[in-house]
Order: sequence, then structure tokens, then C-alpha cells
Amino acid sequence: MAVATEAEPLYISVTEAARLLGISRTHAYDQAHLGIETAGAEGLPAVRLGRRLLIARAAIEELAPT
Repeated sequence: MAVATEAEPLYISVTEAARLLGISRTHAYDQAHLGIETAGAEGLPAVRLGRRLLIARAAIEELAPT
């Protein structure tokens, strides 16, 4: 397991996840909220930190096409 550096944080914003996945910011937020509601069973697996929604970089790497 790789340790995250400043260049690669463990969690990224929903906006950054949308950019990496090539989807709209609105769609990414919809999918992140779905992930929260379904405990990650559907949508983007997101965590809430205060008011922020964050997505695990590892989850994005699994979803992103190579």
C-alpha cells in the first residue's frame, strides 16, 4: 500500500473526482450523495468531513478508465 504524499492525498474533493472521471460536477455530487445514502453500495463512495464531501483517491483509481 502506497503512502500518500502532498501530491497525492488520500481523499480528494468531489470537484476533483469529477475532473478525473470526466463527469460533470453536478453529476459527481449527485453520485457522492447517493454513496453516502447507500453506505457506498451505489454511487461514489464518499465520506463526510464536517460539511465537506470527500472521495477516496483509491476509489477513483478503481473507477477511472486506464
